[in-house]
Amino acid sequence: MKNSSAHQSDQNDIEKKLTQEWRNSSFPGANMSREIKEQQPKFSSVKIHHPSSEMKLRDQRVMRSLPPSLKGQSRHSTPKLESAIHDLSIKSPSITLKKVRQCKWAVDNSCMKILSEEFPLERTSRFIPDGDATQVAARICECLRQRSVQATYNSQKAKAKCVAMENVKFRIQLFASENGGLMVEVQRRRGDGFAFMRECRAVLSAAEGGGEIDDEPAGLGRVANLECIKDVIKSYQPDIIRELERVDTMLADPNDDSTLHALGHLRDMTDPVKSSADIVDIVSRRVFDRSFDTCRHLLIILDSGARDTIQKSDEGNNLTIYRHQLVLNVMANAFSVLQKQDELSEICKEESIRDSVISILLDQVRVGRLYPHISVFAIQCISSLASNSDIHKLLLEKDVLSYLKEAVDFGSETHDKLGKVAANTLLQCSC
Repeated sequence: MKNSSAHQSDQNDIEKKLTQEWRNSSFPGANMSREIKEQQPKFSSVKIHHPSSEMKLRDQRVMRSLPPSLKGQSRHSTPKLESAIHDLSIKSPSITLKKVRQCKWAVDNSCMKILSEEFPLERTSRFIPDGDATQVAARICECLRQRSVQATYNSQKAKAKCVAMENVKFRIQLFASENGGLMVEVQRRRGDGFAFMRECRAVLSAAEGGGEIDDEPAGLGRVANLECIKDVIKSYQPDIIRELERVDTMLADPNDDSTLHALGHLRDMTDPVKSSADIVDIVSRRVFDRSFDTCRHLLIILDSGARDTIQKSDEGNNLTIYRHQLVLNVMANAFSVLQKQDELSEICKEESIRDSVISILLDQVRVGRLYPHISVFAIQCISSLASNSDIHKLLLEKDVLSYLKEAVDFGSETHDKLGKVAANTLLQCSC
């Protein structure tokens, strides 16, 4: 023990001597009056939130933007806090207090059919070994809302009939297993197979409790800006006029398939993500030029489709409804392109726009409970038109704010895209 103490004392003497020599040197910072301390890393406190926590992550972001007088409030929601968040929500639609949504598909374990081994299940099905019918139905219901899928639920039969934005119709059914757990089956009834598989993967992932699957990347730019195909675009210039003449021929064809194909082609040609800038600009102008057959055909289809959605209280003919949706989609794309190019003022002066089209668009906002996909594109058209001061005033006179408020309330509960588009347009029209 004595040898160890002596060794420690010698070691301390050596360290003091080296420290003194270092201070007497000319090394920068050597003559500091205080001793050098080891730098410690800075840590930030992190709190892991459980999904069942009362204070969601979005609410925490809102708390950071609250005035100092409210930041000292309890972490639990209070009337004063909710009022402040509501005021912030009016100024910015992205800041909202998440509502507790009631699941519209209230399935009980006793409602499901018992799945036998001989039952021919679709390949697009998945077994949930420890799943509860009520919980799984709630997950699927929320997934469909987030993906803006129109759904009709039958709780007694544990079925849901769904229609996606791309006019893909499919059915979801829950089955009880003899050995416990449940089976989720997604069955395509109509529509594009690739679009169906996107929805199917999202539904089955949600049923298992997984996160949302988003197959569509956001924030895509123009196709013409892609470096890999710039040379291809320069060497290949499609005959746009000839393509539009072909579209006019198909629009004049009474066959529904020809009309849908022509409208789908117009939708892509007015979409900056799917077509080059030249094509988008030319086609968008032609959509509202009454001297061309394209514009006249679109106005006729728009008027007939609007009458069908207003007069019929049920789902109506599917092809007629989807045709009307495509027309509104084309017009929404074209309005948006012309708005960005500051060419909307001349179109807004036309009587057909002021007297007929605006009234039809407002009527289509009101049918959102039956046809939410149609209302989405009608509101997008209104959003572009509202940038014109004269049209903005006309919309306020026609009580557009009350229509948009109804769309926000309904969309926030069942149709996410409708709720967001309506909220943004409501904010725009309120200014």
